[in-house]
Amino acid sequence: MDDENKKSREMAAVTNGISAMRGLLISNRFLALVLIVVQLFFIFNGIRLFSPLYIILLDLAFPMIMEGLIKNRTIQKPEDDLPLPLLRKKYHYSGLASKALSFGFLLNVVMLIAWHYNYTSNPPEQEMLRGLPSLILIAYVVVRLFIWAFYLLMFRKFPHKLMK
Repeated sequence: MDDENKKSREMAAVTNGISAMRGLLISNRFLALVLIVVQLFFIFNGIRLFSPLYIILLDLAFPMIMEGLIKNRTIQKPEDDLPLPLLRKKYHYSGLASKALSFGFLLNVVMLIAWHYNYTSNPPEQEMLRGLPSLILIAYVVVRLFIWAFYLLMFRKFPHKLMK
């Protein structure tokens, strides 16, 4: 009975990890897409502001850099022992990548807050741009939470649909 309980807790941990990682990946792609659109808007309207470009570059590069740093600095426990190997392979889940994406998410939030602070201390000429960094930050966090909850619910209620 104890082995079954342990196995179900491990399976729940893996599905929770996959759900969190999917939320991080999709929200990072969402952020990159939104910031590309904003940067193009700035360029076509002659606004000389490159904060979105800097955040895009960090959003794309930081998780890879962080994953390499974590891999070099820590002793990794083998993930071959974890349950649900086919599900982990399908969703490209690894604890290392998930941790790197989590650090990247926090950095993106800090960068968006810094951009917002820059707008409060040096307001843009266009009034409608003043709340843009806050709006992007809220959308970024909401997308991450929504995707995480969606996958968590799907793993709990309809696991067979996620294995197709």
